[in-house]
Amino acid sequence: FEEEELKGYDAIIDTIGEENACENGLSSGVLKSDGRFVSIANFAVGFDPDSHPTLKYKAFYCLSNNPAHQDKVAEGIIDGSI
Repeated sequence: FEEEELKGYDAIIDTIGEENACENGLSSGVLKSDGRFVSIANFAVGFDPDSHPTLKYKAFYCLSNNPAHQDKVAEGIIDGSI
């Protein structure tokens, strides 16, 4: 979080589950104070997206396998739209 290029992002997607990742992102300026934080690896973030007073969204998100969604993403990759 100490690189100058890593400042003022609208969102962080936590895939590692680092303890206090959201707070670290906010305090270092990586995440904007009104940004969004989503974790797919840390339940401690909580499940209420409105749980943080300044962030637009902060919550754990559980991924699910949906073949229709996966097919759409695969098609986008193949046709170059993603």
